[in-house]
Amino acid sequence: MRVGVVGAGPAGFYTVQSLLRHAELQHRLRRIDVFESLPVPFGLVRYGVAPDHPEVKRVTNSWTQLMDRYRAIVRFYGNVHVNGRLSLDLLKKRYADGVQGAGLFLCMGAQGGDRKLGIPGETPCIESARAFVAWYNGHPDYADRVFLSQRDGCVAGGGEAVIIGNGNVALDVARMLLQAPARLHVTDCNPVAVDALAAFGAQTLHIIGRRDASNASWTARELRELMTLAPDLKFIVHEAMRWAPTPPGLQPAQPSRTQRRALEVLRRYAGSAVIDEVGTRAQVTPRTIHFWFGLSPVRALLGDDQRVHLICAPNELFYDSLGQVQCRTIQDAEPVRITASAGAVFRSIGYVVSAPWGLPLDSNQNCIRNNAGRVVGLEDAVYVAGWLKHGPRGVIANTLVDAQETVAQFVSDLRQAERATQARADGSRTHEPEVEDLLKQAGHSFVDWDGWLRIDAEEQHRGRLCGADRRKILTRSDMLRLAGGASVADYQQNSGEGLGNRSHRTPADVAF
Repeated sequence: MRVGVVGAGPAGFYTVQSLLRHAELQHRLRRIDVFESLPVPFGLVRYGVAPDHPEVKRVTNSWTQLMDRYRAIVRFYGNVHVNGRLSLDLLKKRYADGVQGAGLFLCMGAQGGDRKLGIPGETPCIESARAFVAWYNGHPDYADRVFLSQRDGCVAGGGEAVIIGNGNVALDVARMLLQAPARLHVTDCNPVAVDALAAFGAQTLHIIGRRDASNASWTARELRELMTLAPDLKFIVHEAMRWAPTPPGLQPAQPSRTQRRALEVLRRYAGSAVIDEVGTRAQVTPRTIHFWFGLSPVRALLGDDQRVHLICAPNELFYDSLGQVQCRTIQDAEPVRITASAGAVFRSIGYVVSAPWGLPLDSNQNCIRNNAGRVVGLEDAVYVAGWLKHGPRGVIANTLVDAQETVAQFVSDLRQAERATQARADGSRTHEPEVEDLLKQAGHSFVDWDGWLRIDAEEQHRGRLCGADRRKILTRSDMLRLAGGASVADYQQNSGEGLGNRSHRTPADVAF
C-alpha cells in the first residue's frame, strides 16, 4: 500500500505518525512519500513557533526518530512544489487509485496568506505579523525583508509598536519585541532580527482588539508569559466599546473556559505597580503595554513626523441570534488615534485557507469541505489534515488528535472499499518509476532525508560556535548545496555565492 502526504509540517508529520502506528496499517504500508516545498521539514514548528519557545520545538525530535526508524517506508522530498504543474489528477493517479495508491493526504496549511484589514493606508504602513514571524525565524522566503527600520518611505524609530489582533500570534509578536536580546542570542532566532529588535528598543506597545477582553482568542498561558516577561513592564487596559441592549429572551453565549482563564490573567496583572525582582518599586522608566478593547482600525496615515497614525473607531458590541458577540463601529463616536514607529505596526487577525486544484472550499469555516478529513465531492481517496481540515486555529498539540481522526476515517474507508471489491488495496501491482528517478530525470533539485540531516548538522554546528541552539541557513540555494541536492547547473550558476548570500531558488514544479 502506498500513500502520499503533501506538507511536512505538524499536520504532515502527525499524519505520517498516525498512519504508521495504526494497528490495521502496520503490516500493509509499503511506502509513504512526503513532499515539502521548502528544502527543510517541520513547517510551522521551525518557522512559526517563537525562538524563545524551544520546548515547543522539541517535538521535532520525535519526528526525527520516527523518520529514522521507518526510513525504509517513509521518504522525504524537500524543495518540491506540488501546486504547480503537478496536478491533482496526477497525484490521485499515483496515490489514490485504489490499487497501489490507497490515499492522498493534503497537509499544506493556510496557503492563502493572512487576512487584511482592508482600510485606507494599510499598504505600506501596516505589516503582516505572519511575515514578521517568518522573518525573525529565518524563513528563506523572508530573509530579505526589513522590519523596524526604513522601508518604502517609512522610517522606524522611537520604540513604539502596534499589534492589531487578540490571538496568540499577536502575543508572540509583542513578546519578541520586548524580549531581552541576550535571551534571543542563544536561540535559533535570525541574527539580523535579533540586532534589529535590540536597536528598536520597544518602549510602548499597543495591542488592539475589536471586541471585549472576554472574547479574545489568546490563551492564559501565552498572556501570562507576556505579562510576567520582565519586572519593568506596566499594563493599562482601555475599554472603548459600548454594549447594545440585549434583545428580550436571547441567551448570550458564555465565554469558554480558555477565555475565562485568560481574562483572569489580564485582570490580575493589568494596572499593577511596576515591581522589581526583590519586591520594591522599580526605579526605572517602565515599558508599557496598552490593551485596547472595542476598537477597529479604519485608516492608517504616515505623518510628517515619519510615524504611523492609526485612526480607530470605537465599536458597539451586540449579540447575534446565536448569542455570539459581534461588533459594529459607532458612527458618531470620537475616533481614537494611536501612533507608532513606522515599520512597527502589525496586523494579526488570522489566516486564509485557499483551495488547491479547485477543491471545495467552505468559506464559512475557512477550510476544505470534508467529512472527518475526507474531502467531499471526490470519488478518490483524498484527505486533509491540519488547517486545511478545520481552519487556521488551535495549537500544535491539537493537530495530533486531528490527524488521528483523519487516519481513522481513511482506515474506515479502506475497509468499506475492500468489502465492496473483495480485493486488498495492495493486491495488484504494476511497475512504476520511483519518485527519485522521476525527479532526477526531470533535472529537478530535491532534498532527501539524508540531505536534511546534513543541513541540520551544519546549523547545529554554527549554533555551537556562537553559544546558540542553532544558526539556521537562510537561503534555499545554500540549503541545496549543503544537502548535496543541487544539480550540476545549480552549482555552476551559484559557484560564486557564499553561505551568507541571500539569493533564493524557487522550489521545483514537478509532474509525474
